[in-house]
Amino acid sequence: MNNTLLINTIYVFFVSYFVRYWVNRYRAINSDSYGHILFAKSLNPKKYINFFGPIKLNIVGSTNLLNPYLWNKLISFIPVKHLINYNKYFNILLDSIFISSIFFVLVKLDILSENCSLIACLIYSLSLINFSNISIGPRVSAFTPRVFSEILVNIFCIIFVLNIDSFSTYIYISLTLLS
Repeated sequence: MNNTLLINTIYVFFVSYFVRYWVNRYRAINSDSYGHILFAKSLNPKKYINFFGPIKLNIVGSTNLLNPYLWNKLISFIPVKHLINYNKYFNILLDSIFISSIFFVLVKLDILSENCSLIACLIYSLSLINFSNISIGPRVSAFTPRVFSEILVNIFCIIFVLNIDSFSTYIYISLTLLS
């Protein structure tokens, strides 16, 4: 891997992270975030019977969540106090990793030149639609599985388009369907 590709990938990551952090730095935790933290808290990874079953909520009038997201199962391994304190930074980090990975894949697969990929990813990073709660909901500003699902779907599409056939592909497709 050449040095300019690595430097540009890091550059895309930091620009994306900084812009998303700057926009979301004063946002308070919202109900979507609290809901997913509650789901993660309700799933106890130490008790595997509950971990693979429905989420049982101890809220008056609530019913069990029969098919919880893979996201909730994965974040249940993170201590709840960390989820509460750092939840607004998690999707910012995930989205920045996603954008820099897209840049890297575009260049490595020779889909676009490095300069075109850099411009495209920076335009996406700086696009105001990514920060609007009205147009796309709390995609980056809240602690939701939206960005995680976008990453899994995009990886699935890349595997499908490139016609990659291996055992790990089938495992990945199964994980995508679980999310």
